[in-house]
Amino acid sequence: MAYGLFFSALLVGIVTIIDSGRFSNIAVYFLFGITLLFSILGMLPKTASGLFRQILLTTGLVILGTLACYRAFVLTSQWSVFIFVPDTLLGLAAWKIQPEKRPWRERLLLPLFLTASVPGLLWWLKPVSFLSVVGQGSLAFIIGGGVWLALAPQLVPKGRLPVILSLAVFALLAFIAMADVSGIVSAPESITNLLYHWGGYIGNVADMQAGLVPFVDMPLQYGIGPTLFIDGLCHINGDCWFGMYCGMVILGLVYGLSLACSGIYMAGKERSTGIVLIFLIAVFCLAGNPSGGIVPMIIPSTGAMRFAPLALLILALSAGRTRLAGLVMFLACIWSLDMAAMSLVTFGGVMMARRGLWRGSLIAGGVLVAAEVFLILAHRLLTGEFMDISAYLEYFIHIPDPMPLNPFGALPLFAGAIWCGMRLLQTPPVDQVERQRDVTAVCAMLAAFLYCIGRGHDNNILNISPFMLLVAVRMLGRPSAAVSARLAVASVAAIIGFSTWVGGHPFTGGSPSGYAALAPVLKPADSDVDKIAAAVGNPQHLPVFIPSPRRGHVAKLEIWTPLDPWPTFMVLPDDRLEVYIQRAARRLKKSGCIVAPADQIGQWENLYAAAYSITDKQMLTLPGLLPVTAICLRPREL
Repeated sequence: MAYGLFFSALLVGIVTIIDSGRFSNIAVYFLFGITLLFSILGMLPKTASGLFRQILLTTGLVILGTLACYRAFVLTSQWSVFIFVPDTLLGLAAWKIQPEKRPWRERLLLPLFLTASVPGLLWWLKPVSFLSVVGQGSLAFIIGGGVWLALAPQLVPKGRLPVILSLAVFALLAFIAMADVSGIVSAPESITNLLYHWGGYIGNVADMQAGLVPFVDMPLQYGIGPTLFIDGLCHINGDCWFGMYCGMVILGLVYGLSLACSGIYMAGKERSTGIVLIFLIAVFCLAGNPSGGIVPMIIPSTGAMRFAPLALLILALSAGRTRLAGLVMFLACIWSLDMAAMSLVTFGGVMMARRGLWRGSLIAGGVLVAAEVFLILAHRLLTGEFMDISAYLEYFIHIPDPMPLNPFGALPLFAGAIWCGMRLLQTPPVDQVERQRDVTAVCAMLAAFLYCIGRGHDNNILNISPFMLLVAVRMLGRPSAAVSARLAVASVAAIIGFSTWVGGHPFTGGSPSGYAALAPVLKPADSDVDKIAAAVGNPQHLPVFIPSPRRGHVAKLEIWTPLDPWPTFMVLPDDRLEVYIQRAARRLKKSGCIVAPADQIGQWENLYAAAYSITDKQMLTLPGLLPVTAICLRPREL
């Protein structure tokens, strides 16, 4: 009772401090009401009948849910908010399925987790009508119920055939999900996002192909691994966009299959059908902001292009192949800097659990040091220059678009997963392999959360949902928590029923659906660049740099400065930009032009003043655009 009253008072204080008009506070009010309700239940005398308690609990939850719905509807005028009604019933179910002998405070945790996390995901819902909400709720119930049934232990024949068939179905569906871009093509917002986010990867490839040296003349936002991987695929037909597309499909399969296999190792092959289903949903449906098409395909950094090495490390550790895991960590540390941190947390945690604190730390730290030394020496051997450590750590020091964590959004999902992880580690281990799987699941979830510390938007919590589900999957093997874990996993899967996938267009069924559907959409971006470049009085046909945050298309780019494309550099301070401008001027010795709004051209002149001299300056007025100014520059060393 004391805990409940304290928590209620704390929530009252939070609501008082924060503006009550904010939509996110609906979840806080609702959580406060539920906590107060359960506190009242705890104060009832033990002689009160069980029927009376159940009536009070059910009535209170329904009233709270209805009030929360009304409050949310008044603020938003959207019928989507009536998700609170099934949310209250979900909380009731979470209370009822647990053994009555458990202390009421422990029984309270799962209902609180579910009822707090679901309202926290309201930002993810699309505006719909009342009838659409009924349809979405029905779909959510079907998906959640299907996952619930599929996660029940099933008698399977001996041998690997059932598991292989499940994984084969997973691979087929995953390939369709990643390769079919028809939904992306049909959504203009998706195309804009794709150009922006793919351009961040391909821009570094274009810089490197132009002759700039990575980690000397330019930093790499996503690491040397993705850059070299895409660069190799560019040679398939000379089109880096096609190479990027192929890379996304390949790594998407690797990422999804690695997590699905890890889940089967952790839960047992008797649950392989349910594991395949839940990871198919988590990897390809939950990640990222709602949009047309498969979001991990649109935004590579939310899925496989970032997390594939971590998924492979989890698979090696789940299979009990510790030496292979050490090799995977070595490669992951080379892949990217953030992957080095995530693999260190995961592999280091397992090693400390197996070998002790100091010895485990030395093993994991030794692998990290060996990988970084190898990277430095390989860089020196291949480029003839040593890496600039400041350039290597550039995006670790200057986090792109930092966003604080939102405690009233999707964060309760992660908080609930943390609680599950702590309970998991408190249970006595069956053997060393099973303990290693427990530690792997918890450490991998914590490692993936490093991605959200600097970029705490709610959709980034969903990006790491596959790693949170690994912990829930491990809980399926604990008799005391198996039913609760099934309900939590099924509830997370059911969220997809309320997303833009319903009535949206992840797939259109049109033809063609692969890269052939995407390629024509890229041509308008080329033509826009060509029009702007043609408007510049440029008899020498110098390459033109257009510093736009949405300029992501670099298929026809002629690199003369590392700042093109601009999105990968726009987060860096001016003093760092000047360093890369000067180094590129000395190495490439190329002239070029910059086109920017007239009121911003002065800052570009200042940035380039130390390494370039202005040879021409023109005022331009282009149809449909604000007045712009073009300056043409020549390296001072020429």
